[in-house]
Amino acid sequence: MNYIKDNKIMFNFSYLPIVVALDFFNKKDILNFIDQINPTLCRLKIGINTFMLFGYRLIDLLHKRGFKIFLDLKFHDIPNTVLSSIEIAAKMGVWMVDIHAVSGKSVLLEARNVLDKFYGDVPLLISVTLLTSLNDHDLIDLGISFSTYNYTELLAKLSYDCGMDGVVCSGYEANNLKIKFGKKFKLIVPGIRCYNDSYNDQKRIINPIEAKEIGIDYIVIGRPIINSLNPLKKIKDILFSINN
Repeated sequence: MNYIKDNKIMFNFSYLPIVVALDFFNKKDILNFIDQINPTLCRLKIGINTFMLFGYRLIDLLHKRGFKIFLDLKFHDIPNTVLSSIEIAAKMGVWMVDIHAVSGKSVLLEARNVLDKFYGDVPLLISVTLLTSLNDHDLIDLGISFSTYNYTELLAKLSYDCGMDGVVCSGYEANNLKIKFGKKFKLIVPGIRCYNDSYNDQKRIINPIEAKEIGIDYIVIGRPIINSLNPLKKIKDILFSINN
């Protein structure tokens, strides 16, 4: 159980899966947002746009505020570039970092080896299977004959065999992957939407209650929280809904 004191009220949450996608284009908006939330209730995800705008200084600032950071840059390049990027991310002290599974077996194995030799706190090494914005028709356009379901399973198995700590996948494949690869293999699911939220550019999505029932370890939520008039209340409401 996680006993969390917030505004002099003690909360008892056994399931704390929320990772907030910090998708802002203005530093003042970021500072205003993190002033309203509690680092004991959620983690933060920094994607490509946010990192390009604010870089390591933002990560350092967020660390000083007590937040754990998922650096979501989806590394996919030649081996030397990917491996050096993974090591740099580890030196930044991030909590989680990801790499595209389609980078291939040798890159995944070498990335695992880089972190196993790292002298500091080692971030979770996660591989990205298939972007949740893609569906079966998109795969056909790419010349891939697998369904999204089967292609995700194929990449997840490769990731598991190469020693990844888990994968990013959609909620639709998550239940199958938990059964096949076990509780220790982390599942990170983006595109989480609460009831009545807009789906926007995500296609294969689920809600937080479904995520808990499946056994998903971390749920990435962006717009429903960062666009909320009261983001802390939104986070608490989600946590209450999945812990009761």
